[in-house]
Amino acid sequence: MVLGLAGPARATHLLGGEMSYRYLDANGPAAAPFRYELTVTIYNNSLPGAAQPNPEAVVGIYNRTTGAQIVLTTVNYARIVTQGGTPGLMSIASTSLSQVLLPPTATGCTVTGPQQPFRLQKFVGVVNLPLSFDGYYAVFTRSARNVDVTNLNTGNNNRPLTLYTSMAPALLPNHAPVFSDTAVAVVCQNDTTISLNNAVDADGDRLVYSFGSPYGQFASSGSNLPRLFPPLPLAIGYYAGYSLANPFGTGAGNFALLNASTGVARYGAANQGKYVIAVDVAEYRTINGREVLIGTTRRDLQLVVAQCPSTRAPALAPAVALPRAYTIEEGQALSIPITATQVAGDPLVLTANSALLDGAGGFNATFNGNAGTVAAGSLTGTATATGSGTVVGTFVYNSACGEARATPYDVALTVRDVACGGKTAADVLRITVTRAAGPTAIAGDATACAQTAHAYTANGATATYRWRATGGTVVGSATGPTVQVLWGSAGTGTLVARGVSAYGCLTDSVSLPVTILAAPALAVAGPLSICQGASTTLSVSGSSAYTLTGGGTTQTGPGPFVVAPTQTTTYTITGAANPSGCAGTAQVTVTVLPLPTVVPGAAVAICSGGTAQLGAPAVAGVTYSWSPATGLSNPASANPTVTLANATAGALTVTYTLTATLATGCAATGTVAVTVSPAPVVRAGTAATVCAGQTVTLGAPTQAGFTYAWTPAAGLSSATVAQPVYTAANSTGAPIVVKFRVTGTSPQGCAGRDSVLITVNPLPPQRTITGPGFICDPSQAFTGTYAVAGASATSTYQWAVVGGTITGGQGTGQVTVLFTSGAPSRSLSVVETSAFGCTGTAASNLNILLDQPTITLTTASVDATSNARIILTFSVPNGTNTPNQVQVLRRVAGTGAFAVVGTVAPTATAYTDANAVDASANSYEYQLTVANGCGTVLTTAVAQTVRLQATATAGAGGYRQGSVALRWNPYIGFTVSGYRVYRRLDGAPATLLATVPATTLAYTLPNGALDTSSDGAGFAQNFRVVAFSADATPLLSNSNETLVSFANPLAFYNIITPNGDNRNDRLVIDNVALYPGNSLVIFNRWGREVYATTNYQNTWGDAPDVAPGKYYYLFKLADGSTIKGWVEVVK
Repeated sequence: MVLGLAGPARATHLLGGEMSYRYLDANGPAAAPFRYELTVTIYNNSLPGAAQPNPEAVVGIYNRTTGAQIVLTTVNYARIVTQGGTPGLMSIASTSLSQVLLPPTATGCTVTGPQQPFRLQKFVGVVNLPLSFDGYYAVFTRSARNVDVTNLNTGNNNRPLTLYTSMAPALLPNHAPVFSDTAVAVVCQNDTTISLNNAVDADGDRLVYSFGSPYGQFASSGSNLPRLFPPLPLAIGYYAGYSLANPFGTGAGNFALLNASTGVARYGAANQGKYVIAVDVAEYRTINGREVLIGTTRRDLQLVVAQCPSTRAPALAPAVALPRAYTIEEGQALSIPITATQVAGDPLVLTANSALLDGAGGFNATFNGNAGTVAAGSLTGTATATGSGTVVGTFVYNSACGEARATPYDVALTVRDVACGGKTAADVLRITVTRAAGPTAIAGDATACAQTAHAYTANGATATYRWRATGGTVVGSATGPTVQVLWGSAGTGTLVARGVSAYGCLTDSVSLPVTILAAPALAVAGPLSICQGASTTLSVSGSSAYTLTGGGTTQTGPGPFVVAPTQTTTYTITGAANPSGCAGTAQVTVTVLPLPTVVPGAAVAICSGGTAQLGAPAVAGVTYSWSPATGLSNPASANPTVTLANATAGALTVTYTLTATLATGCAATGTVAVTVSPAPVVRAGTAATVCAGQTVTLGAPTQAGFTYAWTPAAGLSSATVAQPVYTAANSTGAPIVVKFRVTGTSPQGCAGRDSVLITVNPLPPQRTITGPGFICDPSQAFTGTYAVAGASATSTYQWAVVGGTITGGQGTGQVTVLFTSGAPSRSLSVVETSAFGCTGTAASNLNILLDQPTITLTTASVDATSNARIILTFSVPNGTNTPNQVQVLRRVAGTGAFAVVGTVAPTATAYTDANAVDASANSYEYQLTVANGCGTVLTTAVAQTVRLQATATAGAGGYRQGSVALRWNPYIGFTVSGYRVYRRLDGAPATLLATVPATTLAYTLPNGALDTSSDGAGFAQNFRVVAFSADATPLLSNSNETLVSFANPLAFYNIITPNGDNRNDRLVIDNVALYPGNSLVIFNRWGREVYATTNYQNTWGDAPDVAPGKYYYLFKLADGSTIKGWVEVVK
């Protein structure tokens, strides 16, 4: 493919761009094995009439050693083109193209001045390159820049955008720095704008930022790629008054400052326009102790200067509260609280951008609890926090071992005010992670005899160590600052110490070479395992005289040596030294085998014929033997059971011996004593027959030291004595037999048992007497027949009468009784004796009652808490003798017959009717009836409840807020002295409005204080009237509670005339007192606040300092809603 010269006809009107690369691998074809990924990023002008973005980016590759172009073929890249006579160029197809973008502004916000929409386009391609020891240049150029650039002479669209990146050779694998944000931004005219040009280097190289002159054409090839590079592209000329040092021009308010370490830029411009600035990032790497420039990456960007609304910029906390640089050791955690503020309380978005915020990647870092979102192809991730006026977020970095590096990790912070006219603040936090300091040297012997132990100490502060010996063995702990090494056979050895930091990270290591000298060999013979308490004999050969040490003893001589260690002990035997000064040394360990643990168990006591467990659970590998075997379940068991009898009168003792033997042959013994007590003799007593309720003594006299337990325990005076008293019980109709068992336990814990039978005959049951129970005329004599219900033909009955005489049937289950007239009381009782001779414990009784009740309905009143309930109060004298329920009858006042709605006991004094009651819709009439024991029905007078009705009239505003008309029916029941009228406002307690005579059945009242206030009384107004009597303790009857609702709207008036006549002197807001929590702010016509208050009371306007004219008010309710308007003061 061949491309012609780039010119205006193909102009894309480029706003800026960036170029970067990264080394991939050496897996390319043989002629060009080194693979690099190139990325060209272009900001395309998207104003109407601008040319469409190009579908490809043309890039030339040059040898950094000679500057000569590397003419590419399809071996290097699939799409190769020629541009303006220069062949072998890459044609990288567009890989992404964004929608049209604008620098962010809030909805409805206006920025005056130039606007520059753009589209972000990326071209990514992988090229295969031949070897170059110095690396390569990748160069891109494309015409043309937009013609309306303010500070550069773009030559009527004939100045291209030219970028290049310096690529490190494959011998220095490298990733070019990548900018972490978008380049296009708005600079506010006559204000300071902060912008980030922070870049991330995947290799951790040190980055240095600087401004550069934007590039245009080449001296040799104009707007096309050259054959030789360098020379570098020509810088585009500045218009008069502009320069590299002054890209916004000279004069007050124009400046461009760049932090060389972080890339944070501060811009100020006095004039609107479009300005081009170039930022170069140089990356330095330390190689063999010398810092070397690896390459340079450029960002060419266009800044739009516009008139922004006057808004204070947000600010990050100052360095005293938020340091910009931190140093931690690898493995250490760091938490940085970050705060930004904006004085006007605007909504803020705080964004952290860092390679540490790599989402699910290898770093453990979060901002505001978010591990970061990483865009495709990006080296950094972002996380945000939001707030209004103040935004707070915490950056947490839990560094891991291996994350230390010479250059810091950058955390770019951007806080953006997203309100209208909002501005941006930015800065960079730098976190340096250092490697843990390791040991610096090892102190100790560099020459050692074979098979000798030496101590070594590491120098340098480290929490713990890891020691490693070659040619020897570390004896004991290998993690402390000092270590013991037992060197092996003759030759050379090495001791290596490596530190472990307080955070668990390994440090660099330090080593010490050790020369190991030969020593005579010694041989030791003899048993090396003994049982606890035994001894062994050790014989030594290989020298003439020896010294044996170990176990706290030292022996010298030719041997053999007898040792009796109490625990496993290592003995060191040293012979005579050879000419090198090294004595032969041998070490043997005598293992002391443990004796088995013998657990015969604690001494036990059993009763004759009882059993007990001896020993303890078996231990694996141990055999057991008991003697004697008498009474044992298994004499070879570790824990057999023993069963022994004792026919004597006293205790006897048997001693058992347990022998435990290990597989090693080591044995131990132990003994245990078993004491056997004789069985005791216990007596429960002789059998007996009793009536229910009678008592009988069981058992025999107490034996000294014995305890007793009787079952069952029911009816016994005590279940734990030798001779309890049984109180017989039988609730059945037939005799029952109870078997009592007693267990007596001797002082030795041995038990004896016995039992006894007790026959219990039943008592006659409690009978009921049937017959007439009421007398309704006490002046007359009365004869009645009375019988025992369910009388038994085998029983006899003894009757007793009060207030009369038995005229026949005494001794039987039925009698005839004559009750005399005028007797003060009358009753009848009977006692039954059964065929078993058992007499009932209590007499059956029947009281003959006098039944002469009366009934009175006292009040009928609507429940004060519910219109669905009516409470009746009444009285029934002598009601305790009345067998029937009181019936409650009801009907809607003035309608048909009464209906029963409930019943209530004659002993009660009140009844609540909740049976389909609606006291707000109806007045009810009530009547009570009751029938006495003789069948006479008594009836009360009728009582009628009060029904209250209310009618509301809406208000006309001002001092007329409406009224309520009340009317009700008269109460019927007690004599009414008058009515009290009550009102509840908006759920508050009721207040008394008026008391009216009994003849008054209507009442009208205004909503609020008539002619004195513009405020209504309330929104929800509940009314009730209460009828009352003239008694000392008045009888009361409530009406229903009825509700009327008033809107009580707010109303505002636009003209006031404060002339002192108390008419229209102030700004009045109707019903304002009903809206607590309100606020009112008044501004004059120039927008200056002249009055502000909360809970306005209609008080503004008549002060002498209130000038005539138009004012504007902002009224805010407690729920946040607002009302705006104007009022004119006329004087």
